[in-house]
Amino acid sequence: MWQVKNQTPYAVKGSWIRNGSGEEIWTIVLKATWDILPDGVTKRSAVQPPVHSGAVFQDDGITLRYEPDTGPTKAATDIVLNGCAHSPDGKAVTMLPVGLKVGNMIRLARVYGERRWNGREYGQPATFTRMPLSYHNMSRGAFFSFCGSHYNPDGISVDERPETGISALPHIEFCGEDNFPGFGPQPRHWPGRLQFAGTYDADWQRNRAPLLPDDMDERYWQYAPQPLYAGGRLKGGEIVCLGNMTPPGYGHGGLLTFSLPCIVPAFRTRFYDESICDHRAVLHSVIIEPDFPRVSLVWHSTLPCHHQINQLESTTVSDKRDLFVRAKMLPATFPEWEALL
Repeated sequence: MWQVKNQTPYAVKGSWIRNGSGEEIWTIVLKATWDILPDGVTKRSAVQPPVHSGAVFQDDGITLRYEPDTGPTKAATDIVLNGCAHSPDGKAVTMLPVGLKVGNMIRLARVYGERRWNGREYGQPATFTRMPLSYHNMSRGAFFSFCGSHYNPDGISVDERPETGISALPHIEFCGEDNFPGFGPQPRHWPGRLQFAGTYDADWQRNRAPLLPDDMDERYWQYAPQPLYAGGRLKGGEIVCLGNMTPPGYGHGGLLTFSLPCIVPAFRTRFYDESICDHRAVLHSVIIEPDFPRVSLVWHSTLPCHHQINQLESTTVSDKRDLFVRAKMLPATFPEWEALL
């Protein structure tokens, strides 16, 4: 019962979830990871990271590194980037423009060295060669009155009355969408997601619990910052541009381009009454990790089985793709990012 027969080289996991009406949904997650080579070719990773059923944190035990790969299907594909800004050729700089482009989604920022208040003004930026693109290096973003917190609770607060040698400016300043800073995943309890969670009050307890509230917005399940899922649903094959986000030796002049690998996951579910159902998947998340560098694509396939939960025997997962994938024509420029240079 509920077996998953994996005929792919990727990580696969099956689980049950309930929709807003309480109906059981059989969900299969396929997580496929590729190494990104210096010239933009993608090669299937020899070791495939697992499908995460729970949150995974950084070494500090506080900062979220991966949101669970399982869970409800989302309305748009989340794009997240866990990494650092890298100066070209490892030369020390005081400011570095960074850029991320995936399909039609673009996120740009300027990264500065440390700038502290010297008693009269904020000093000139210190030099650096590498800067983590983490939330604690960014501004706090928009303020949400419903919870009395900012979009980025871990961010740097710009003091109205700076203290000499203590007050500092954010290292990362975004170009547009400054109210929604971030490249990486956001925890579920942060305001940017919590605003969509719905109302859990006495009326919900009496009439709706344990089901989710009627006013829950599906955007709650999106764990990327809002600008990073605004591009809608991805399919694979989209062009990715990374500006000053990869270690020296990758790409040219700080720019690395590649295309998201294309696979066609196929799912065939058998029931004990000998019936068969073929179903497909949607691209749930794209996780870019330039410091490796590698990219993971997380696919979700869902099958409503509320009245057949005990009749489901197994699901076989297969796919079709080439081992090496390279776009026919990768762009040599990233104009929006280059305008910041």
